[in-house]
Amino acid sequence: MKILLTGDLSPMVWGMVDGLKRDSHHVTVVGKLESGKPADSSAVFHNTQFSSPQAQHVMKPGHFQAVVFFYAYQCEETNKHSFAQGVMLDELSRFRHSAVQNGVERFILVTDQRVFGFSQRIGENEVPVPDTSAGVLIKAAEDIFAVGNTSGMKTLVVRVTNLYLPGTDDAFFGRALQDNISGKPLVIEGTEDSPCDFLHVDDFAQFISLYLDTDVRGVVHLSYGDMCTYSKVVNALKTHLPSLKVLYTGKQVRGASLVTSQAVRQMNWVPRHNWAQELSLIISRGEGFASRRKRFKGLKESVKTLEREKEERDREAAFMENMYREASEDRSQLQQQVMRSRNSYGRIYSITRELETMQPEQVFLSTLNVVENTMQNNSVAIYSRIGDTSFARLVVHSRGYEGKLTKSPDLADFPLMKERIDRGETFVNTTLEPGYPALSAPIMQDDRPIAMIALWDVPSDQQTLYHQNLFGIVAGLVQSAIVSTLRYFELSRELFVDKTHILNDKAFRSALGVYRRMKQQGISSFLLLRVKKNPCDAPLIEMDRLLGRVIRATDLVGQAENGDYLVLLPQASNHDLPLIVSRFQQAGLSCEVAAEEEDHA
Repeated sequence: MKILLTGDLSPMVWGMVDGLKRDSHHVTVVGKLESGKPADSSAVFHNTQFSSPQAQHVMKPGHFQAVVFFYAYQCEETNKHSFAQGVMLDELSRFRHSAVQNGVERFILVTDQRVFGFSQRIGENEVPVPDTSAGVLIKAAEDIFAVGNTSGMKTLVVRVTNLYLPGTDDAFFGRALQDNISGKPLVIEGTEDSPCDFLHVDDFAQFISLYLDTDVRGVVHLSYGDMCTYSKVVNALKTHLPSLKVLYTGKQVRGASLVTSQAVRQMNWVPRHNWAQELSLIISRGEGFASRRKRFKGLKESVKTLEREKEERDREAAFMENMYREASEDRSQLQQQVMRSRNSYGRIYSITRELETMQPEQVFLSTLNVVENTMQNNSVAIYSRIGDTSFARLVVHSRGYEGKLTKSPDLADFPLMKERIDRGETFVNTTLEPGYPALSAPIMQDDRPIAMIALWDVPSDQQTLYHQNLFGIVAGLVQSAIVSTLRYFELSRELFVDKTHILNDKAFRSALGVYRRMKQQGISSFLLLRVKKNPCDAPLIEMDRLLGRVIRATDLVGQAENGDYLVLLPQASNHDLPLIVSRFQQAGLSCEVAAEEEDHA
C-alpha cells in the first residue's frame, strides 16, 4: 500500500518508515527536515513544508491509499516538536479536503494525550476537556478532522504518549543525553511522581500496518502501558548517566496516562519495545549519534572555514582582476587620449588657421564637429549669449536633437550652472539635477561669457575626471578660435554695407550657405525672410535702424545685389512666423518667406 507521512515531522519519522517498509508498504515523506533523508532510506522524500504548493501537488488522484498526518505527538512541552501550532489547523483542513478529492482511502490524524485535562482518566471514549493552550489546539484539530464530508474515506484519530527512537535527539531520552553532555539540567514538566509513558515509533508503525487491514474508525489510544513515574525513569537514566542533572518544574500536567483498549482488543496490537529493557541501547545509540553529530559539526566547521578561505581567495582574485581591468581601461583610455588629442588639437589648430576667411557661423559648425569627435559624444549643443541678459540662444546642435532642446533657454532657471558659467568655470552635473546638461563650459570674452558648449547626455563610462578635463581643454581651445573670429567679424567692415549692420551680398550668401549645410545635416534650422518693397524706399541708415528694432542679436540682415533686404533668423521655423510678422508690422515693415534655393542676386 502507498502511504504518505506528513505534518510536523521530526527525524523519528525515519524509524516509522523502516517499520512500514518492513511490512512491504511504499512510503512517501513530505515535510521540512533539517537533517534530510538518511542515505540508506528508500522512501520518497520531499523536503518542503507540508503547507507549500509543492506539497499539495504530491497528492495525486489514486496515488495514495493512506495518509498519516502528524499534528502533535510529544507530550513533553519543552521539546521543540511538542508545540501544536494554530496555523496547522487550516493546513490540516486543506490536506484532508485534498485527500477526499484525490480518492485517499484512509486518513490518520496523530495527536497526543495533552488534549485531556489534568483530572481526566484519559479513556478512549472520554470526551477531552483540555486545560492548556496546547490541549485546546489539539482538541480543535480533532474537531476539524471529525466534521465534513469524507465521501467514504475512513478516518481515525490516534492519540499517543511520548514517541521515541534510539539514536535521535528530538525525544525525551535524546534530550536527556544531550543535556548531560552539555552539563545543563534536564527540565521535566511536572514532579517526580508525575506519570509518564514512552512508545517506540516502530511499535507505532506496527499499529499502522495492522490498522490498514481493519475497519476501525473513531479514536484509538496508543501507549506502552507500563505505568511509571518520572523518578523511576530518572533513576534508570542515572545508572548510565551518573552526572545527569534534573530540574522539575513542579507543575502537575497530567494525573494519568492514556488507556489503550481498542488497539489491543480489535487488532491484537502488542508493543514489542520496552524502554527500560532497551535503555542501554537507547543510550549507546544516542551517544553514537552525539559522537557523529559532534564529528559532523567539526566537519561542518571545517567546511565553513574552507568556504571562508575560498571566499577570501575569491575576493582577492576579484580585487586583482578588478585592478587589472581598471589598469587595462586606463591604458586604453590613455591610448585614446593620445590619439584623439593629437587629431583633435591638430584639427582645432587647422580651424584657427582658417578663421581669417571664415564667418562665425562656419566656426560654430566646425566647433560642433570638433567637440563631437573629440568627446566621442553626439549630444552637443552650442549656445550664444549677447549682452548681460541671462538668456542664451541655441546656435547649433548634434544631429537628432531637432526639436528636443529649448531654443532660448533662460540660464536663471539653471542657477547651479549659471553660477559656474558666469565665473568662467566648467559645470559638471554631479548631483544629477533634472533638466541640466551633464557638462557645460563657457566661451569667455573680456571676462564675460559670450557662448556656451553643453553635452546633454554622457555615458557612464565617460563620467570620469579625464573626460571632464578633456572637455575643459577643448572648450578652451575653441574659445580662442571663436573669440578671434567674432573680433574679426566685428572689425572687418568689408562685410557690411556702408556703415550699417547689414551684410553685403557676398557675406550674406556665405553665411546662408553655412546655415543651409547645418540644416541639411540636421544640426540647426533657420527661417529666411524677404522684406517687401514698399518701406524700402527709406534710406539705408533708416532701414538699418528699423530692422535693428525687430531682429535678435543672433539674426543676420543682408542686402542682395538687386537691393532686396533679406533676414536670416537662426533656430526659427514656420511655427514662429506669425509672431515674427507681427513684430515686423509693429515697426512698419512687411515681410514674406523667401525660398532658400532661389538666386538672391
